[in-house]
Amino acid sequence: MKLSEIVGEDGEITEKLSAAGITDADSLRASLDSEEKKETLRKSGIADETLTEWEEKIKAEGTGQETGKPEGKEGYTVKKKPVLAPELRKALELRKEIDARRPEFLRAECYKADRLGHKWRRPRGGQGKMRVGVYYRPKSVSAGYGSPVAAKHLHPSGFSEKLVHNADELSGVDPKTTAVRVAHSVGTRKRKEIAEEAERLNIRILNG
Repeated sequence: MKLSEIVGEDGEITEKLSAAGITDADSLRASLDSEEKKETLRKSGIADETLTEWEEKIKAEGTGQETGKPEGKEGYTVKKKPVLAPELRKALELRKEIDARRPEFLRAECYKADRLGHKWRRPRGGQGKMRVGVYYRPKSVSAGYGSPVAAKHLHPSGFSEKLVHNADELSGVDPKTTAVRVAHSVGTRKRKEIAEEAERLNIRILNG
């Protein structure tokens, strides 16, 4: 964990910590463990509430739990993330940007009758303005709106997906790059077997 993730981006607080000789997360952790150094931080103008909040963040990082969880309740377990190459990570970020600005593709003249519905259908009219691409008509599907090839068919987390029907199909799955999805037709008994085997192999189940 970086120092900025604990204390935030407040420049004034960062300057106070630097004056106290705290430049990274490890030195802050050591200072919070010492009452003498905590008193020095209080004298520099840092409130007790802020120090307590930092301690909770550091403690949560060590236990893998979220901060702010009520005592006695089960903590949040961070879901397994894939190991992504820089190029693939960049492609996923680009896909997210393209998705945000992609228009809604409507059926030609769907507003004329409710029975047509809004589901996309390719316009075929010989003189259809939408087929021609006149600017005042709704946008048509084209290759320019597509996602990067490297990021196609990937789960939003970055995992490639594999559909499984039983625990035997988990063999050969690379847990670093691939997650599994249990088929909807699988019953409770086999789902439990798949979940146990996936946990043993450290494989993420997307719908488990």
